[in-house]
Formats: sequence, structure tokens, C-alpha cells
Amino acid sequence: MSIKKFAQTYLDHGWQIVPLVKKSKRVSKAGWIGLVFTAEDFQPGDNIGLRSVDGLVFVDLDSPETVRMADTFLPQTPSVYGRPSKPRSKRIYNSTIPKTIAYRDSDKTTLVEIRSNHQDMAPPSVHPSGEVLAWESDLGTPAEVDAPALIRKVKLLATAAIIGRHYAPQGARHEWCLALVGTLKQRGVSEDEMVDIMSAASSWNEEIPQKRNDRLSEVASTFSRSDDDPTTGATRLRELATEGLVESLTKLWGRAPTTA
Repeated sequence: MSIKKFAQTYLDHGWQIVPLVKKSKRVSKAGWIGLVFTAEDFQPGDNIGLRSVDGLVFVDLDSPETVRMADTFLPQTPSVYGRPSKPRSKRIYNSTIPKTIAYRDSDKTTLVEIRSNHQDMAPPSVHPSGEVLAWESDLGTPAEVDAPALIRKVKLLATAAIIGRHYAPQGARHEWCLALVGTLKQRGVSEDEMVDIMSAASSWNEEIPQKRNDRLSEVASTFSRSDDDPTTGATRLRELATEGLVESLTKLWGRAPTTA
């Protein structure tokens, strides 16, 4: 299918399109934000962008961790695409999020974004790496997801990715996990959410099944305590974890109580 036919298909789907420079994410027209494009604005070899406007938002999986963990956390949607080295790394939803929200690690690398009021390179564009973008299946209508629910899911995904990146070294994982779970429990993470987070993070670090079960037992142990019972939390986590983990979780969830 030619680029003009792709452009017309997207327009027929009710989406706004943007012409991009060949093998680039860069828009080819100055002042594009105030312009409306048709299929006739595309030339052979152009890339094409889809605009995240009119309630359309893109979840952009930027890191290997979020690409692999996404299905555990993100709502299903039929509008999914990617490229060979980052399959299913773009998920499109109908939601009311007014501006882009980026989740980053302590080293400033972006893990995942909810992109709104922007444009994203779409199939059949050629990525600057030379890889061709493709839809996972037939073009579908994006799932409608309440904005707070989508933001929560993406935040949990970012949390799992951060923990996976800064996983505790051998020999200290029991206490580390208790402190980690206590810290996130204090920040309002539920037991079910914590199970998903630790399952994803421990699998990323290729812990054997028995050790992964230990992590889930530590989650259950922490949540079995009443809110009035003391739990290991942020103070102990700072003693056991890498500074990057503590810094990143603080940015995501706020400062833990000093009495923890």
C-alpha cells in the first residue's frame, strides 16, 4: 500500500496525519501544529505521523524493560504497532489526557511516556535505524480508558521497570524487598499491584521460580500487617538500595514518611 493510501486510511479512521521527512521522525512542514493535512500532502518515500489530538493518546514504550513488562500493566487495545527491535511499543487509547507525561529513571533515560497533543511516527514509516514500523494486526479502534486509570497503569509499569533496573544484589534481597514493599504500601500501592510489580521485576532479573515466590511471600507478609503495625520502609530501603532506585521512586510516588 502506498503512503498516500495509508494516509487516506488513517483519515477515514478519523485520525489526523502529518507528513514526516524520509526515514525521520521530523515533520516536513513548518508550522505543522496549525495545519490540517490530506493524503495529497504526501510524496513517495515520506514517513507519516499520527497526531495525538481529539482524545487520542499514545503510550510510548521507550525502554527494554517497559516493552517486555507492558502486557502485565497496560489495558488491552487493538491499536498497537512497533518495529522488529521494539515490538508492540506503541499503544493507542482514547482518553482525556491534556499533555504528555514522561516517566524517567534517575539517569534521565525515558522509560515510558503518555503522549498527547503531539505526533508519533506511524506505519509504514521507516525508523531512522532502518526498521519498518508495522501494525500488530488489522487497524482497530483504540480502547477507551479513563484518564486516571491509564495514568495509574503507566505509573505502575514505570515502577516495575525502575525496580527491575535497580534490583537488589544477591544476599540482601529479603530485607530489600520488605523495605521496598513497605515503602510503596505507604504510598498507596495495593497488594495486587505490588504482586504485579514484583513478578515483573523479578522475572526481568531472571530469578528462578522459587526465588520469585519468595518475593511474593514478602509482599503478602507486608500486606498482612494492619496499618497500625510498624513495617520496614523508606529509611531501611535507603540503607539497602541503590541511590538510583530511591531517587526514582521518590519522583514517582513522593517522599516516604521520615518515621518509616
